[in-house]
Amino acid sequence: MTKEIKNYVATCDNCNRNKYDRHPAKPELPELETPVPEYPTQILHMDIFEISEEKYLTCVDKFSKFAKFFHLKNKSVLHLRDKLIKVLHYFSVSEVLVSDNEPSFVSPTILNYLEALGVTIYLTPPQKSEVNGTAERLHFTILELLRCIRQEYPDLSLNEAINVTVDRYNNSFHSVTGKKPVDIFFARSQRINYQKLLDFKTKLNQDVKCEIMRRQKNQISKHNSKRTKPKSYKPGDVVFEVDKQIKAKSKPLY
Repeated sequence: MTKEIKNYVATCDNCNRNKYDRHPAKPELPELETPVPEYPTQILHMDIFEISEEKYLTCVDKFSKFAKFFHLKNKSVLHLRDKLIKVLHYFSVSEVLVSDNEPSFVSPTILNYLEALGVTIYLTPPQKSEVNGTAERLHFTILELLRCIRQEYPDLSLNEAINVTVDRYNNSFHSVTGKKPVDIFFARSQRINYQKLLDFKTKLNQDVKCEIMRRQKNQISKHNSKRTKPKSYKPGDVVFEVDKQIKAKSKPLY
């Protein structure tokens, strides 16, 4: 009886179109799909962070994990370009800039400006926010710290609290590198001569790159432990395609 019920449900056209798949297939992620930087500012991740009706252009260096938040008055193309100039002045011009498909980011004004500087622009595919995971994880971390800061210093304005929070983040040990983002970004060390500083920077960059690769590989292995290989289909099989634009659960998903 159980087998007959499962077969009936599996072949029911109405069920397949309208019921949500509680266990959708998740294809395995390829190892080290995203490039690993070799030094600070080589790859920058950017995004727009919104909280309490305030907007910030966020930028995080993929190598050092060092981050900065730049307050935005609006998301107009010209205003965003002015902020982007400040970002690149602070971080220096990167080789690769990763961002999502925010309309302002994909405007000809922004794209032409970055291309003129020789920056390779990588826009994350639609519905694939995890590709810009470095920026997404930064936002989650900042939100957690911000709640603590605002409780600790209730008299601070939101902008002041954001600045304090980002500073705390940059001066805390990062779970990926095991070092403070500010130390890696500025290659800081204490009481050493110039030659030792160069040796320290070289070793630091090598160690951080190895750690990023190790953590990235472990993360992919962890995700793949819960994923499966894509199903194979033959000519004549009935396939339902998910409409990712449908958000309301009252509408058919397929």
